[in-house]
Amino acid sequence: PGGFRHATKAGFKAQDSQPMVIGTRAAELALLVVYESPLQVICDSPDAYRGQAGTSFLKETPATWDETRVLAGEVGQYIAIARRAGKRWFVGALTGSEGRTLDIPLDFLGGEGLWKARIAADAPEAWVNPDRVNEDTWTVRSIGKLTAHMAPGGGFAAILEPAAP
Repeated sequence: PGGFRHATKAGFKAQDSQPMVIGTRAAELALLVVYESPLQVICDSPDAYRGQAGTSFLKETPATWDETRVLAGEVGQYIAIARRAGKRWFVGALTGSEGRTLDIPLDFLGGEGLWKARIAADAPEAWVNPDRVNEDTWTVRSIGKLTAHMAPGGGFAAILEPAAP
């Protein structure tokens, strides 16, 4: 997971130099959460990451987790998983070859407090330009939800941490 040389399924070609990944930038970030891996290995040259959107998510995603929750899914169609490391939750959602909008309930956060959600989501044009990702920060509550708009082969990734009082 974590390749930053994106291609659509139609534009993908296998190559030894500057290898491509099929899917969107947000999907590659989400894979770091969805895949269980005690050793995360980012698959590309450091040059592919310099100055790119999404690198902060790469840097902050741990390799081990304290808790895992499957939030939604249908085999071969989509999945949404939340994993906790310390006080922070990481959410990863992926869709298959069809675009999808998925409401992700935040009740796994528990309590009444506010949470800061840093989000990496497919940009509206990600289905043709899979390297396009929108990064945003929202304040959310555990009684709320995050809405993930995912392009075909796309994804959604978020880091949630307690908001400062």
